[in-house]
Amino acid sequence: MKAKVRTWMNVLLGAFLGMLGYSCSGFMQKYGCPPDVGIDVSGKIIDQKTEQPIENIQVTVKRNGWPYSPEMYSDENGQYGTHELYLPYLDSIDIVARDTAGLYASDSVRIKFNNNGENIQQDFQLKKK
Repeated sequence: MKAKVRTWMNVLLGAFLGMLGYSCSGFMQKYGCPPDVGIDVSGKIIDQKTEQPIENIQVTVKRNGWPYSPEMYSDENGQYGTHELYLPYLDSIDIVARDTAGLYASDSVRIKFNNNGENIQQDFQLKKK
């Protein structure tokens, strides 16, 4: 019972401090706030049928359904990537590949990770519409 009360008190105190503008940085980290995690997200996008790289495919990293990273676009070799994307403590992110020209169907994948700064390599094979 005491543990549940203590947990709820911590949640309420954290919410209250957040409304006041305090964040999990500086001195607050040593009192139980999880640190942000820096990860690299990269991969290659190819045509599923021809296995040729596809250029100008928009790739977005989302957390909780909302875009979190700047938009990335695949280059002429189908490669995309971002470096040191800082994420607050989460157990998963979504990576979405979308053809803004409308020639290919969109694809997405949910990646689960353990927040220790690993790099994520995610390739996509897109189908023509």
